[in-house]
Amino acid sequence: MSANTIKEKRRFKRISVKFPIRYQIRRGGFFAAALTEDLSLSGTRLNADRFFPHGLNLNLELNILSKIINPVGKVIWAQPRPHSDRYQMGIEFIEISPKDKNYLSDFINVRIPELSELKK
Repeated sequence: MSANTIKEKRRFKRISVKFPIRYQIRRGGFFAAALTEDLSLSGTRLNADRFFPHGLNLNLELNILSKIINPVGKVIWAQPRPHSDRYQMGIEFIEISPKDKNYLSDFINVRIPELSELKK
């Protein structure tokens, strides 16, 4: 199967951005820090120093241009980063306030044209 025949499954545009993010296991505990790799309205990929299993829910604090949004995320996939002691995780936002979702949507929609210009 060629790359042209593979359909994109994502519902929302994804942008490559590195922002600080803090996460906490939903049932309590301390917050730990990580860094986003990319971001969309439906979730984020993050780079963390801990492995979390598929299905685990996390409270998130995502700092986007000095504005904190607080979605709840669910680990969809996790894997070790090659040649590193860190992990990549795909996180789906399962709860996000309408206000936070609007802010995130506005941020992404502004960034998409900017990123397209940089690729030219």
